[in-house]
Amino acid sequence: MNDTLIFLHLPRTGGTTLRDILSKQYSDKVTFENKTLLDTDQNFNVENKSEKGKHKLIKGHVYFGIHEHIIQNCTYFSMMRNPIERVTSVYNYIKNRPKHKDYEYIKNKSITHYIESKRNLFMDNGQTRLLAGRHTSLEVPFRRINEGHLEQAKENIKNHFILVGLTERYDETLLLLQRMLQWKTPTYSIANAAKREKKTKQHAPKIRELIAEYNQLDLQLYHYVSVLFDKQISNNPKVLEKLEKFELKNRFAGKFHVGSRIKRKISKWTNVFIPMAFYERKEYSIFGLKILQTKQNHLPVN
Repeated sequence: MNDTLIFLHLPRTGGTTLRDILSKQYSDKVTFENKTLLDTDQNFNVENKSEKGKHKLIKGHVYFGIHEHIIQNCTYFSMMRNPIERVTSVYNYIKNRPKHKDYEYIKNKSITHYIESKRNLFMDNGQTRLLAGRHTSLEVPFRRINEGHLEQAKENIKNHFILVGLTERYDETLLLLQRMLQWKTPTYSIANAAKREKKTKQHAPKIRELIAEYNQLDLQLYHYVSVLFDKQISNNPKVLEKLEKFELKNRFAGKFHVGSRIKRKISKWTNVFIPMAFYERKEYSIFGLKILQTKQNHLPVN
């Protein structure tokens, strides 16, 4: 496929792990990463339209529609998560991140209080917002998103996405992407998991009902995507045939993907982009699978 591939990372869906997987499939030279949603307008506009055309992969926190500012054809993919689980994960993530802008506000408050405060727009059907486009993501007020926005998100998925995978079926999603995009085996280690993340089954029914009330459109969109996903699995029966073997390989291979974790943490701490060239690389095999083990080399001072 010669189209530019756009990974639209929906927060708290396993996207950081997927971004690490993508770094093993596409070289840094042909990849552009949009770090935060607020960077999107600056990075994708009329003035730099031709610049983004050289990239084979664009990944990160973006909303649907950035393809309009890329000169070549684009294809999207993304990953959705059960909305009740995702909203809970957002809350737990912030409570464990003292540098987050909402940490001081949220640290002694319940998830109910945080949702009802309306401080975080993406606690209100956040997945539908980002998949519907810029206006819905940034300009539609809390509790004003409606069925029209949901239909727009569905239409965007139908016409522009090669796949919207499911966090709850992560390995199946990866194997589908491997088959569609001719990837190398996409083994991984889990990244960016919230510490001691509470399971939503521990929530009182009233809290689950509240989260569902604020995320009715996300629940409908999640059902829509799940039906599409089942159809894609049915059309690719070899995915299920390979699933058990892949899971077994990944239990071993994932333990050796230390390079991506080191690279991610150094970049986060220093705000400096670290290409994989600064890591020693060793290959060996387990169960016939090539394993890449990386070791950090000394980095340049400037």
